[in-house]
Amino acid sequence: MSPNGRALQNPIKTIMTYFAPRQGLFAVIILVSMSLHLLFFVVSQDYTQSKQQQAIAQHKATLIAEEIATPLNAQDRVSVSVIANRHIKDNQVDFVGVYDSKDNLIVPVGKESPQSFVATETITLHNQVLGSVAVHTHAINRAEIISQNWAFLLAMFVLHIIIVLIYGYIARPSKNMLKKIADDVRLRLLSPDIYPTISSTLTPQTDDVITPISSTQQTNNTRQPAKTTFDISSLEQDKTHDDQTSPSDQQRNKHNKDNYMVVQISFDDVNNLMATVSHHTKVAYFSLCTQLLTKAVHELLKLPVVSGVSLFGIDDYSEQGATVTLKAENRHAKVAVAAMMLAKLMTMLNQIVYDKHRELKRFGLPVRATVSSIKHKDNVMQVAQKYKERVLILVEDSDLRELSTYSELDKLINPHTVSERQSRWLKAVSESTANRIATVRDIVLLSD
Repeated sequence: MSPNGRALQNPIKTIMTYFAPRQGLFAVIILVSMSLHLLFFVVSQDYTQSKQQQAIAQHKATLIAEEIATPLNAQDRVSVSVIANRHIKDNQVDFVGVYDSKDNLIVPVGKESPQSFVATETITLHNQVLGSVAVHTHAINRAEIISQNWAFLLAMFVLHIIIVLIYGYIARPSKNMLKKIADDVRLRLLSPDIYPTISSTLTPQTDDVITPISSTQQTNNTRQPAKTTFDISSLEQDKTHDDQTSPSDQQRNKHNKDNYMVVQISFDDVNNLMATVSHHTKVAYFSLCTQLLTKAVHELLKLPVVSGVSLFGIDDYSEQGATVTLKAENRHAKVAVAAMMLAKLMTMLNQIVYDKHRELKRFGLPVRATVSSIKHKDNVMQVAQKYKERVLILVEDSDLRELSTYSELDKLINPHTVSERQSRWLKAVSESTANRIATVRDIVLLSD
């Protein structure tokens, strides 16, 4: 795919592939919910097991103290150990320690754990204190809590995933909603009364902001030269007379026709907005585009690099776009270079207009331009219908060699016809050419 966006798609069709609105945000909320559920579950289990361990340890300590009171009074440590061993076999008890009246450990059974819960009970017999017993329960392990309750936690995770899937299915926009959104966007783009106030909203503060030509200038344009509506077919009709002329006349006619280059500018209306615009809106928009085109042509032809190139005629903008024909007055004039620069200049100017109109929520359309000789003007438009390049060029090999000095051209991908194989798309222009075009652009935008 070219950087100019060859495979443009209908934005409305693209919307239909969207998931539910804010599904990513909803998934994040569900993830946070699962994390909080896991945290609260572990904390709750930890608290519950702590209470249970405390009750068990206290109960065991009281029971052992009663059983070992008599053997301990008789200094029978073996019996004390047997009784402690019987209780240590309980999976909930890790350590049982029996202490004498001086708090010396006399019978240790099991392994002490500093993190476990400890319960102590005083051993008495006939109101005589014989010592004490300490019982240590298992330390609470949160990993064990998760492993012991894996079925519940897995069910919780699955439930949250199902909620995400259900949301994605239920909240997905319906066809009616998509149609309503598309209609709303179209109405916002086609808001009425946009052009009477355009001169007050567009100011030349940056390169992306344009100052349209005022109505006074539009009146004065009648005094500017070479703005003509014409028919190129009159030039093409000369071909039917070639067979009736001498070879020298045929060569001269061919040379004359090679002196002309045609720049065709067309609107890229993928959503068919043009059909929904009022006649008044279209006339105002076409008038603005025609003024910019006329000014751009005259300013561009003042450049020394295109000396000898003159304007043969201009077709005003219509729904089909606009056409400009340039003529080389002598064999040294670079008419192909002038046509290429004009095509590039007009796409830049239109992009500024289009971006500003979109910012103001007003009607505007992007454009594409083609450069060709007279005989290829229909062929290049057929190629342009398939390849959505900003600037498409179909000229003779000699003109391509001339253009290669001022620009970088690239072949089309997967060409099928002769015209497609001979066509090139404008990939970039040289630095000097870019500076010349930028200078003309600024003059056009900042002129009164």
